[in-house]
Amino acid sequence: MKSENFTSLLNRRSVQVVFLSAIFSCLFLSITAQTNTWVGPATGGDWSNGANWSSTVVPVATDSVLIASPNAVTISTAVGTINK
Repeated sequence: MKSENFTSLLNRRSVQVVFLSAIFSCLFLSITAQTNTWVGPATGGDWSNGANWSSTVVPVATDSVLIASPNAVTISTAVGTINK
């Protein structure tokens, strides 16, 4: 009987640890969103070329993007939603 109670307690504790880990992971991801600045050419630069970005990688959905005026960027692939 005691082993069943211990197993039940252990299972409950495991669920709590997984739940808290998931919450902290989400918080960490939202805190670590980066600003990726356009450093490519003023016209004709391709969004999908990592060399055109300050982080040297193409921005992901959690990144903020800064493209200074008067730059014109070509988006040649489906990149998802663009927020202004």
